[in-house]
Amino acid sequence: QLPVDFRNPLSRRRHSRLRGMPPPSAAALEIFKFSVYLSVPIFLTAAVANNDGVLSWVINNRQYVTYPPEETRKLPSVDDMKARVASIKASKSNA
Repeated sequence: QLPVDFRNPLSRRRHSRLRGMPPPSAAALEIFKFSVYLSVPIFLTAAVANNDGVLSWVINNRQYVTYPPEETRKLPSVDDMKARVASIKASKSNA
């Protein structure tokens, strides 16, 4: 068989690197990396979502919003709200 003529673009037998194809070992490496890239987040999501202990631990240890206790929070009475509305109306009528 004749050797590949790399200078002739019309040569029928061209090396795979000239066509932009990686060698088989590099293709296998890319397939492995892509499968790891996809499988790790899917596996971790499934592991956390299916395990109630881990999910409750994450929720309890990552509380970004802290609400005040219910007994310390007081709602204004109806009379207080009426007094506020009256004071706002009085300040608007004076202005």
